[in-house]
Formats: sequence, structure tokens, C-alpha cells
Amino acid sequence: MKLCDSVCIEGTINTALVTGLPMASRELASSLLAICHRKPCGTSHLHSSNIVRLFLFTDDAPLARLVHRGRGRAQARRGARRQRLRARGGGRPRGHGRGGARDAGDGGANIGNVDLQYGWVDDDTDFQPPQRYTDHRSVNIPNQEKITPIQAFKLLIDDDFLHLLKQETNRYARQTMNREQREKWQTVTITELKKFLAIIMHMSIVKKSGIRDYFSVDPVVYAPFPSHVGLSRNRFQAILRYLHVNDNNTAKPRDDPEHDPLHKVRPLYDLLNRRFKDLYTASPNLTIDEAIAPFRGRLSFKVYMKNKPQKYGVRIECVADASSGVVVHMEIYSGQAGGLDNTVKALVIRLLEDLGGKNHRVYMDRRNSSPELFQALLDRGFYPVGTVMKSRKQYI
Repeated sequence: MKLCDSVCIEGTINTALVTGLPMASRELASSLLAICHRKPCGTSHLHSSNIVRLFLFTDDAPLARLVHRGRGRAQARRGARRQRLRARGGGRPRGHGRGGARDAGDGGANIGNVDLQYGWVDDDTDFQPPQRYTDHRSVNIPNQEKITPIQAFKLLIDDDFLHLLKQETNRYARQTMNREQREKWQTVTITELKKFLAIIMHMSIVKKSGIRDYFSVDPVVYAPFPSHVGLSRNRFQAILRYLHVNDNNTAKPRDDPEHDPLHKVRPLYDLLNRRFKDLYTASPNLTIDEAIAPFRGRLSFKVYMKNKPQKYGVRIECVADASSGVVVHMEIYSGQAGGLDNTVKALVIRLLEDLGGKNHRVYMDRRNSSPELFQALLDRGFYPVGTVMKSRKQYI
């Protein structure tokens, strides 16, 4: 019988609750307790002011309800020494002498085939296991077995967006040329934009040192695809220079409270989030993490992330299906000027607000984990999973 495939950690100031760790069989429960004792909730040892409750449960009913009352390092070492003596047949018998009452549940006891060792004892706390996921993973595309690559592309970038891209590119080109008194702009067409995007995708697959190399006839660097598409180098570079998806005249100045740092890409950004939601229904397990789009140019919300392979760029917070990796929602970090609350709790709730009420399991790293956030997610129909950092003030 398998245990429920989720972990839920709740917490108050002095309490952490761990439920339903993924395990293949009951026989592994004893090993779990040993691991949790050595590093309960990701720390070396619990302080005496903390309590950890561990609930192991099957799909039908709780398997064991255990509690570990944190001990100091010296007490933990003494408890381990006493257990080694008992294993050899020596030492004080349990229940007699100093420390006997405290360690009454340290070894030998058994609940549901789970050995109670390492300071864990039976606990009768009332606990309700996580509810079943109320949806199922699906790709919401009719006749998806027969879909072609170009049809799949149009599901994300449709003709309406291409018309917007054409309109704003032509608008910005005319504005710029009138201001600089340059030669007249040749209006870009939908066909040219499709060719332009095809070459852009080709460039993401075939890497060269510069744009000119993709159009070169030199046999050393020659690439047949751009010339086959039928868009000249000069025309490609002209479209690239004036490419726009929003009207600059509608942008709010930086000192305006309604200033949007993402104004230039807002239509595309909103379109992709809508498409992610409409085209894919996620599995029960979600994961939250950040990605970085490499960029070293001038940008007010460019970030530096030392642990990323590309350290400078635009940070993107993503919610993805943990089983497939498909992104179901994203948010671009735009700094304080965006007018959004960028605290961890507010950010995670925004990312998940359109997915609530279905009993998802949400996995996240220690940057996002906190008792306050986890309680807020539980109230919204999510079961959060994360790593506890005892050094943070929320856990003290």
C-alpha cells in the first residue's frame, strides 16, 4: 500500500507540521524517522522550544501520528548513546532511572508497522489528510494527434496578434523616420512578419557569431534557410530595428503612479499567460521557481543572480506542471516601479490565484517557504511543500 504522494508543511511560531511524505511502502517509515531526527525539517537539530509533528497516512486513513519534541544537541547525543547501550543489552532499562520517562517511546514501540525511534512518540492530534485533486491533466486542443507545427504555433501566436505586431511596428517606424527625417518606411506586411519570425526561430537553433553570417554566401558560414525563406538581410534588420507590440504614446512616465515598466511587451505578455491557462490543465503537482532571460543591456529591472549560468537578465517567476515542465503561469519581475507587492507571500499568491480550489500540491524552494505563506495557501485550496529554514525569523 502506497502512502499519499504529497508533503504538506504547516507552521506556527513554535510548531511545524509535516504530513504525507512520499514513500513506497510502510517498511521505509522507520528510515524516514531516522532521517527526520538527524535533520528534522531541513535543520541539524530542533531546539527544545519547537515541536515537529509527523503524519504518515495512506490514501484511506492515517498510518501513524508521531511527535518529536526538539532536544538540544547534548540531549540528543545522550539519547543516541542510551539506544546503542540498549541494542547491546546494557544501560538503564527504559522507564527507570534518569531520562527513562522522557525516552519511553524512543525504541521498540510500533504503530502501524512503524518503529517509534529517535525521540518520536505517538500523538493523537486530530488531522485531516489532503483532499483529492479535483481535476486532471489535459491538453485542451482538439485533434491534437493530427496537429501540425504551424498550427501549434498559431495556438500561441494567432493572426490577431500578428495584426497588432504589424500595426505597432509600422507606427513606430513612421514616428522614428519622421523624427529623424529619414527616407520613407516601406510598410511591413503579415507575410514579411511570418518570414521574420521563422528566421528568428531558426537563429535559436543554429548559432552563429552575428546576424550577417546568417545571410552570408561565404561557403564557410553559409546557411540556406534564410535565403530560402525569401527575406533579405537589410529588410530583416529594418524589421528588427522597428519591431514593436505596443504604442509608445500610451506609456505613462516613470513618475506616474500608473507607470508600467512592461508597457512595451504588455500585449504579448498578457496573451501568453491567457494561452497558457486556456490550452493546458495542469496535473495535481505544481512547482514554483524563478528563471532568468539573459540580458546585459540597459533596463531598470535587470537583476543579478549569482547562482544562475547566465547571471544578468530579466527574472521570471514561473508556475509549472511538476510532471511535464509545462509553464501554466508566469510573472516578470519589474522592480518596485511596477506598483506590485513583491514580497514572497504576495508573489506566490498572485502566481496561483487562477489555479485555486483544486487541491494542487505546490512544491517550492526555501526562498518561498514560510509558515504564514503555507497557511494562506492551505486556506485557498493548495497543499504547499517546501524546505524549512530555522534561521529565518518566521520559524523562531
